[in-house]
Amino acid sequence: MSSVSSEELKKILDVVEVALFNHSKWYEDLMRRLLCRLPLPDAVIAKDAHRQCAFGTWFYKIGETYVEDLPAFKKIGEMHRVMHENAREVSQIIKANGYATEMEYDSFHRKLMQFRGELGNLRDKICRTLAHTDTNVQTQEAVAKEENGLD
Repeated sequence: MSSVSSEELKKILDVVEVALFNHSKWYEDLMRRLLCRLPLPDAVIAKDAHRQCAFGTWFYKIGETYVEDLPAFKKIGEMHRVMHENAREVSQIIKANGYATEMEYDSFHRKLMQFRGELGNLRDKICRTLAHTDTNVQTQEAVAKEENGLD
């Protein structure tokens, strides 16, 4: 993450935190629609659903500039795509049969939790990097003050 500036990391951190929140809301809405047999929006059943959610929109437009520098993003992108694919599959099964098996639901839920966990890990890594950067800046400023007799 050292090739990404502190300002860029702060922007990424904001997006990751919003993504975690939005995916919780997305999941709640999906479960409500499935359990109450409400129509599913195209954003859930589309082949490119992973590009239509708030995180996907950011990830595939702005976030791609960071993908090359941050291997964690490649993993997150793949996990995100797979999770949305599985959501679509489970949604179609429920729509056709009126229910999903435990195995089908558990598979989807596991993928959702892995995606959220990886986003959480990235958030934590960014926070540690920012804290380390801030500590280094403060140390450098203190050394400079001491060398200049300002302390």
